[in-house]
Amino acid sequence: MNDSTYRNAKALVDPQISAKSRIGVIAPASPFDRKLFSAGLRIIANLGWEPIVPESIWLKKKYLAGHDTHRVEQLHQMFADPSIDAIICARGGFGALRLLPKIDFDMIAANPKPFVGFSDITVLLNLLCERCQMTTFHGPMVTSLAKGAGESAESLFQVLTGQPAKGIPFPTEKVISHGVVTAPIKGGNLTMLSHLTGTPYCPDFTGALVLLEDCNEELYRIDRKLTHLMLSRCLDDIAGILLGDFTGCGSCEEVQDLISDLFGKRSIPILSGIEAGHGPVNRTIPLGRPVTLDSGTGFISFDHVTG
Repeated sequence: MNDSTYRNAKALVDPQISAKSRIGVIAPASPFDRKLFSAGLRIIANLGWEPIVPESIWLKKKYLAGHDTHRVEQLHQMFADPSIDAIICARGGFGALRLLPKIDFDMIAANPKPFVGFSDITVLLNLLCERCQMTTFHGPMVTSLAKGAGESAESLFQVLTGQPAKGIPFPTEKVISHGVVTAPIKGGNLTMLSHLTGTPYCPDFTGALVLLEDCNEELYRIDRKLTHLMLSRCLDDIAGILLGDFTGCGSCEEVQDLISDLFGKRSIPILSGIEAGHGPVNRTIPLGRPVTLDSGTGFISFDHVTG
């Protein structure tokens, strides 16, 4: 299966799990705090799921959770194991980018299951979505579940189990540009997306609602990364922009003004105030699955549940 086949395929596998599923836990990026990790595992168990933690998850190599080969083997093993119903990452940090050339996309495509993470995991979410033609999920990880609000865990459970939900809420008073569109969501952490630009692993954002979030970045650096994406032409034909949390990046108004300055003349909807990313509430958002955005409703609807 070549890259054009991945990009041109119209239907995604959209796996869902039950309330009693086994959730594999992996660390494809950085090591993690053990106390936060244990607290996050308890939250997963309290949801009714059984977290499955491999002993090898505790390995460390400086700022990485083990060697690249070890971390990619952990990813492969969880997808290949038929007893594992979904996979959630322990944390982000750094290191997922190094795994991309080593991933067996064909094997994963043959064993699709929900895969959850955000931040550094953005690169895996988008590549697995495109190259394996399956829905992936931008949402909380084990350690962030321990630090976040209860709404994060509730959203994770609802979305992965396919429970009825209105969708993704947003404040209508923070709409930057109005519009109505049905399109898939792609994207995630702005820093990671900018690092993919110019590589064979850059997502195809054509016709997509692009989700953007980041953490602890100065406004000029956000400007630089957005301008980099624009100059690469990968944002030329997007359907809209969804702004998640820009935690520790200055005021929300400054980020909104920057987005308006760069994209405001386009005839696309641009929403701010999406609870996604490094903020206290990190709602689970399906990537690749078409959703309906109407800027006047206050919700991005999950009514379209298949690709």
